[in-house]
Amino acid sequence: MTPLIRRFEPRDIVAAYALQCEAYPDALHDSPAAFMSRLDFADGLSLVAEHDGALTGYILAHPWPAGSPPPVDAILTCPAGPGLVHYVHDMTLARGARGSGLSRQLFEASAARAREIGLGRAELVAVGGAAVFWVRLGFMPVDVGAGLRRKLSAYGTDAVYMAR
Repeated sequence: MTPLIRRFEPRDIVAAYALQCEAYPDALHDSPAAFMSRLDFADGLSLVAEHDGALTGYILAHPWPAGSPPPVDAILTCPAGPGLVHYVHDMTLARGARGSGLSRQLFEASAARAREIGLGRAELVAVGGAAVFWVRLGFMPVDVGAGLRRKLSAYGTDAVYMAR
């Protein structure tokens, strides 16, 4: 059965946090307050998938200045000005939904919304070996300078900055 994909709402944070805790090491967890701060200006870019009333996945995305990934677990405020991109902060699926194509569906729905609001470029930090997955969605690694390389180290030794 096809899951329902809809806007990520504050009521989804507890379930999304549980999925994040299942999928990522502690150093990459965002607090519920950090989730909420991103939803405050997501403009429809953050979405969830649910099946039979249970959250099966989510994409947490928002406009953000190009080339400057926000720190993990940071409380963010709405960015302004030129140079904003569709920043994919996190995408996570429940174990039972992995390999189903749901990740692609969530990303493409978020990307369509990004285009609607004038965000043609997408950026993200791939962690845990996920760069291979993101390449399949059209992302490519970005050469970064020493400053961004230091910032990426907080995401883990295998973190890769990518853009599409």
